[in-house]
Amino acid sequence: TRLVKTISVYSFGSVATAGISFFLLPLYTRFLTPADYGTLELLYAGISILGVLYGLRISNSYGRFYFQSDDPEYRRTLFATGQLFHVFSAAVLGGAFVWNAEWLAHKWLPVSDGAYYLRLAAVAAFGEVLALIPLNNLRVRFKPVLGPIRTAT
Repeated sequence: TRLVKTISVYSFGSVATAGISFFLLPLYTRFLTPADYGTLELLYAGISILGVLYGLRISNSYGRFYFQSDDPEYRRTLFATGQLFHVFSAAVLGGAFVWNAEWLAHKWLPVSDGAYYLRLAAVAAFGEVLALIPLNNLRVRFKPVLGPIRTAT
């Protein structure tokens, strides 16, 4: 039953995300021009790319190393190390991205306020990357529904 509950929660989340995107499409097409919608899709793609660059998907290896030891101290150290790596790498790369937003906007997103949008994308990707290790921690502990907040044991 635990496996079924876990699969159900994660499946519901995936289906809900796709469903929301599907139902928002008419809203997008009503209020956005095709050029604006294209810009939005470019930003989504940029956030995805930045998410990979910021964290190098270290969070995927978290699940592999989590089961190497049952020691709570090992698991806390693994959690903290992964999260600190994400913070550091996202801050450095995000800072470089924000610093060079004008140049990048000129090359990649040549719309009015393109640099502003790229800066927002950099911040959004930062938030996305910071959530990866905690989400994987919940996944490996079979905690699809979060109860009281505890450390990574």
